[in-house]
Amino acid sequence: MPDPLDESPFSQSMMSGPPTVFVVVFVLIALTAVTVITLAVVRGVRGWRRDNAAPVQTQVVRVVAKRTDVSGGGGDRRARTGYFATFETPTGERTELAVPGREFGLLAEGDVGSLTSQGTRFRGFARTSIASQ
Repeated sequence: MPDPLDESPFSQSMMSGPPTVFVVVFVLIALTAVTVITLAVVRGVRGWRRDNAAPVQTQVVRVVAKRTDVSGGGGDRRARTGYFATFETPTGERTELAVPGREFGLLAEGDVGSLTSQGTRFRGFARTSIASQ
């Protein structure tokens, strides 16, 4: 007569663990997630250090473009708006910088002034000439 415990869902053969394929897939997904997060942190720290090491520069520029980038906001989530302005030097070199919202609203395309920046960071804009209407 067979032992009734051998066919139980709690027998040793059922409790030996998940199949190897599932374990391998889970480990690969976890390692990929950790790698992606680590790379994002390293890139962020590198950019932050590079900007800190860059000299603060002030140069005469003209505001040539403004744009916004809205992200999120699906369902009950908050939307986030990024503000960007493109500045052009008299030599034709263009630079796009992230700008705080309060500064973005004060800029108009065509404004001329002194841009203060440090690496990829916007530090300020002092208008010397207002864009013509």
